[in-house]
Amino acid sequence: MTRIVWGLLLGLLIVRSASANPIRGNTPGTGVFQRSGLLMGAVADQKQSRATEFSSLSSFVDLRYTPDTHWVFGIRVPYLVESRAKGIGISSGTASGMGDLVVSVKHRFYRWVGPWADRHAAVEVGLKLPSGETDRPVDPGLPISLQNRLQPGTGSTDGLVDVVYQQARRRFVFSADLGYRYNTEGDGGYRRGNEAQLNMSASYVLLPRDYTRPGHEVFAVLEGTLLDIGKDRLHGTTLSGTDHTGFLLAPGVQYVATERLFLDLSLQAPVWDDADRGELTSRWNLLAQLRYAF
Repeated sequence: MTRIVWGLLLGLLIVRSASANPIRGNTPGTGVFQRSGLLMGAVADQKQSRATEFSSLSSFVDLRYTPDTHWVFGIRVPYLVESRAKGIGISSGTASGMGDLVVSVKHRFYRWVGPWADRHAAVEVGLKLPSGETDRPVDPGLPISLQNRLQPGTGSTDGLVDVVYQQARRRFVFSADLGYRYNTEGDGGYRRGNEAQLNMSASYVLLPRDYTRPGHEVFAVLEGTLLDIGKDRLHGTTLSGTDHTGFLLAPGVQYVATERLFLDLSLQAPVWDDADRGELTSRWNLLAQLRYAF
C-alpha cells in the first residue's frame, strides 16, 4: 500500500515537471485535467524588402477545450490593431480590423512517463475561415502583394496540419513540430503561397536552482524555425519574387506561476534568408503571451 501511495505522488511530480511548453511552436500537451484554457497574446512584427518597410501590431485570443487528456478543441480569434507599409518611390498605407478565425482539433496519440521524464506526440489539424475583413481601404498604388498583406483577412479557406513531439528530462524540455498550411484563393483572385515550417525548441529550468519539487519555474527557451513559403498567385498566374525560405531564431523566457498560469516573452530574428529583393523578409518579431487554464 505504501508503494502505491508513493507511486501516485511520484506520478504527480512527473506530470508537473513537464509543464513547460514551447512559446512559438506547437505542443503535444493537452492538459493534465479536463478543463478549458485561455491564451492571450500580442505580436509586434517588422519586415522589410529592398525598398519597403512593413510593420504590424496585432493581438489574439485562443480558447481551448480539453474533454480528456488525449483531445483538445480550439478556436483562435485574431485582431489586427494596425499594419503599415511604406517605401521608397511607392505609396504608403495602413489598415486594421478583425482577422480570420482558426478552428482546430488536436489528438495526443502517444505518451510515455518515467521518473522525472515525459515523452508525448500529437497531431493537429485546423481550418482557417474567411471571417476576417478584406475591404479595408488601402492605396491602389501599392504592389498587389502589399495590398493583400495589409488586409486583416485573406478571404480564403485554408487547411493546416501539424505533427508534434516533445520530451522532458529533469531540467530540460525538447520539442519539435512539422507543419504545413495549404492556402486557397481568396478575395480578388489572390492566393498566398503554401507554407511549410519546422519548429524546434529547447527549454531549461533556470530557477529555482534547488529543483527538488516542480513549481514556480523560470525557463530559458531557445526556438528555431525553418520556413519555406511558395509563390503567390493572382487569378492562377504565379507572381515572381513572392517566395521565401529562411531560418529564424527566437530566444525567450517563460514563467510558470502555477500549473494553470504561464507567462511568455519571445523575440525572433532571422539568421538566414533566401528571398527575392522585392519580397518582404523578417527583421524582428516580438511575442508576449499569457496562458490560463480554468
